[in-house]
Parts: sequence; C-alpha cells; structure tokens
Amino acid sequence: MEPGFAAVTCCMNRNDHLAQTLPTWLVHQEIGEVIIVDWSSEIPVEITLRKAGITDPRIRILRVEDEGSWILSHAYNLGFRAATKDKIIKVDSDIILDSEFFSRNTTGIDQLTAGNWRQAKSGQSHVNGFFVVGRESLLAVNGFNERIVTYGWDDDDLYGRLTNAGVQREDVDPDTISHIDHSDVRRVERPKSTPVTGWDEVQSYPQFWIALNRQTASSCAPWDASCPMTGFQVLSETGNIVRLRRSHPYGVDTNLIGTRMERAEAAVSAIHDVFKGVAVSVSCEAVDYALMTRSLEDTIVAISNTSLQPEENTGEVTVPLGHSLQKPKLVVDAQHGLGNRLRAIASGFSFSQIHDRELIIRWVPDEHCDCTFASLFDFDGAVEDTKENDPENALTVDLMSKAFREAFDTASLVKAQRDIVIQSAYRFTFGKPYDPIERKFLRELKPSADVQEMIESVRSQNDIAVHVRMNGGAATDPHGDVPGDWSRSEDEISRRARSRSHYAFFFKRLDQLLEAKADSTIFLASDNSESYGAFAAKYQDRVTSLPRTVYDRSEVQLKYALADVILLSRAPLLLGSNWSSFTEIAHSMSQNQRLEISGQHF
Repeated sequence: MEPGFAAVTCCMNRNDHLAQTLPTWLVHQEIGEVIIVDWSSEIPVEITLRKAGITDPRIRILRVEDEGSWILSHAYNLGFRAATKDKIIKVDSDIILDSEFFSRNTTGIDQLTAGNWRQAKSGQSHVNGFFVVGRESLLAVNGFNERIVTYGWDDDDLYGRLTNAGVQREDVDPDTISHIDHSDVRRVERPKSTPVTGWDEVQSYPQFWIALNRQTASSCAPWDASCPMTGFQVLSETGNIVRLRRSHPYGVDTNLIGTRMERAEAAVSAIHDVFKGVAVSVSCEAVDYALMTRSLEDTIVAISNTSLQPEENTGEVTVPLGHSLQKPKLVVDAQHGLGNRLRAIASGFSFSQIHDRELIIRWVPDEHCDCTFASLFDFDGAVEDTKENDPENALTVDLMSKAFREAFDTASLVKAQRDIVIQSAYRFTFGKPYDPIERKFLRELKPSADVQEMIESVRSQNDIAVHVRMNGGAATDPHGDVPGDWSRSEDEISRRARSRSHYAFFFKRLDQLLEAKADSTIFLASDNSESYGAFAAKYQDRVTSLPRTVYDRSEVQLKYALADVILLSRAPLLLGSNWSSFTEIAHSMSQNQRLEISGQHF
C-alpha cells in the first residue's frame, strides 16, 4: 500500500454527472489514483469518458456486469478493496471538488474528514456521504454495511462504526465540496412506474429509506470484520479496465426490507419530515393499512385529520383505523401432479398460520392434474381455479424457476407487506415451527365422498404399505412426466433414482420383512398395471390394493391416487420410491410411520 490518496467513486447510469465532476478531481495532483466502479451502466463509463475526451493514467475502471439494481454498499466496498493508496476519498459521481480542497481540509490515515448535512449550505445536505479516511481504518470496520442495499443511512452507519473504533471525525469545509442538483428519483433509484398505493409513493422519498435502514441496521447483528463482503470474479483485464461479475447471483426486492411495523414507523418518519405540520395520531398498524388502500395524500388525511387540499378532501375518512385490519393474502398457485401440489399447499398453509395471512389455494386443472380441488377434497377454505385473480400489486414468487429456487430464502417473505402469489410444486417452509403444522394440515384434509368410498372399500390397516413408482425409470420407460417439466440434468437424476424403484427391488425387501413376520399384510399403490399383477401373483391374499384400469392424469385416476396416498399413510411401515413427491406426501400424512426408500435403504 502506497502513501497518497485514492478517489473511489461508483456509477450506475449517472455518466452525465461523472463527466462533469471527474475533471474537478483530476486537477488535484494529491490524488494518485481514481477508482471508478461502473455498476452495469447501460452505456459503459469507458465510452462516456472517451467521448468526453477525459483521459488520465490515474483512472482505473472496474466494470461490474449483470447488475440489475444499484447497491451502494456492495459497489463501494469493491472500490475500497481495489485501491492501492493509504488514504481513501469516497466521492459520489455528482460531487464537485473545489480547487482549494486539500489546502483547506486536514486529512490523515487516523482521521475521518466527512461531510455533515447539519453544516452544509442550503440544498447541499447530500454532501453528507463524502469522506476521506485511512484505508486501513476503513477496512478494519469492514467498509459499508452490505446489509444496507438501498439509499440511506449507509454513511451514518459507517461513521458511527469508525468513531467507535477510535477514529477522530472532522467536518469537511462546506465551501470545498458541492453536489450537482438532481431529483430524488435518481437518488433513490425506484422503478419509474405509476404509483398505485400510498406505499408506492412514500418509498420515493429518501427520508423513508434513511429511517428504515437506520432501524434495520440497529435491529440485526453488527456489521464487522467477521462479515464477508460480496465476492467478484474477474472476467477480463485490458489496460486500465477490469470486467467483473458477482461470484454468486444476487437480487433485491425492496418491499421485503424491514418488518411491516418497521416500514410503517419509517413511513411516519418520512411523512413528518416531508409534510411539515402533519402529526400522525394513529397506530403503525393503521398507517400500514391506510398506505395499502389509499393514495399518500388520502392516507395523510386519514391518519392525521389534516387536509393537504381542504377543498377536495372534505369527506369522512373510511379507513377502519384502530380496528381489525384485513390480513394480507398468500395465494399458493400449486403446480404439477397431486403430490407436488399438496406439498406446496401444505407449506403455504403453515406459512399463512405462522405469519397471519389469508391462504388462497389456486388449483388450476391442466395436463399434469386434470381435476378440480373440489372433486378431491371437502374443503371450506378459499380455492380458485384460475390464474386471472392475482391481488393488485401482489409480490409474485416463481419457485418453478430452478435458479431462483436455489437462491430463494423463505425468510425474505416474512417481511413482505404486500399480498404474495407463490407458484410452486415444492415446499418452501422447513423445520420448526412449520413442519408440525404442515403434517397436521395434510392429515386433516377431508377427502370428497367419492374418494372416501374408495378408501373404505380396501382392507385397512395393513402392516406394510408399498409405493412403487416405476414410470420414468431408466429401465422402464416411457417417462411418466409431462415433457418439459425438468432440465436435462434433473431428468437424468430422476431416471437414475426411479431405476431403483422397480418392483423387483421391493420384492427383495418384502421377503426379508415377511421372513421375520410371516402374517404381515401389504397395501400396494403403483403407477402401472405390471406392478399390481406381479404383486398379486407373488403375495396373493397378503396384498391388497385399489383395482383400476386407468393410469393417466384424469379426474378418475386422481381420485384413485388420493385414496392411495391416504391408505399408504396408515401403515406403520412405508416402503417408498425415490424422487417421488407421492411417497413424501404419504409419509407426511402419517403419524409415527417408519419410512424406507428404494435405492437408499434397500
């Protein structure tokens, strides 16, 4: 690390600002290098500087590819690590340095010289994010808090950790820096769609994000050297330009930041700050409800009895403030076959119970499962059979995308304040407290009268239940799944797993069990007639099953399938097939059942 100053800046589509301000930095010979992190700008910064005729050997550009959202903390921490000088000047792309900056400010490796919004000139409060500090001191506190992924509070959080570490803070001379004036829309980087609710509007104010990030930063574990910074891979290096990409995919849904009440408190703080004279006089729950159901202007009228436009807002407030609030919805759009759909629905039920949401089951008949929910279950909850009824402004989660599913964390949904629509053939809740609720839900699902009649027609309870899933195995094609369900690699994995599910493997294990207890009875469920014939020939009266002639995805077959899965759940021992949601659901419906899986246990 060399003595001197490294100016570190980051840019995402603010190339116009950078072209104006960069020359004011380069005139200072004290600055030994300029690190520019180009955070996936639509027009690469390199092109903008070349067109503007800005060249200087001190400039290094780190071009980060494939970023969809501006994340200051991640971008700047990359720049800080790339710097080679012992002092860092953190300077945003809209900051102008005065020619007398170094002569009028004291700087040192053990000192923090920073902007102060309280001392700034009128209209210049955003210089608060400018600072000069020793690189070693900066990295000792782990740079910016990378849990802060929106505008606001990132600088104050960092300043607090630096001063707590013993770094002395001095205010920068306010006459030596200034920022280019621009709208809050560019500062907050919110989507430029038309606002629908008060929540959409309040999130356009920097004050909201400052308040929310302050709360969330204080409510979680400290950001320190034990926390890993974001990793990047070098794609190429040409001259003074390095192209990089994140080591792991990352996405931001700003609606999931903070709990509902933290967001409501931040909204109140922003309203007080932006709309002078407004005094909110209701609970945070009422504020949240009002913002979900009204425009921001109408919300302010409702929560404060203050009219911003008295001549247009003379009607009575109709928001039920202080009363019970409507629960947010969780719509589970269940996908694929019976077992897949049931595990997704059970997961949704447990989530809605724990996090106080209204569950809506979406069960659309298709080529995977050609029947209605009502044909299978006597259920008094909310069920819909169309995809046309998404709640307005709902958060949509697609767990059918493998890449998204692997990166998905259910905890992110806990903080969502909007209605949620989740498309899934999979569980998305795991462990306590979810598992017991899921199992109880599945056990208590009441089958329809037709299915119940099928169940009662079969001898029950049996000692051993067997589920033979042969279709789709490598040795037993044709593939039983609908084409296009899986990627090539997933398809190969499922076929290998199912190749161990031929009934011959079950025979070997059953013979061992019958040798120990010869009078054991067996219930069989399978997906083809060959298995039923082979079992009947070998075990005769000891095996029972639901006789059928159809093996497809029709309503009749799905009724057989539901009866099968319930009967499978009733035996104390289940011999199940690998890579099968059907086996998984049968075992989940059971109580104290022992499970052995083909290809794993036998």
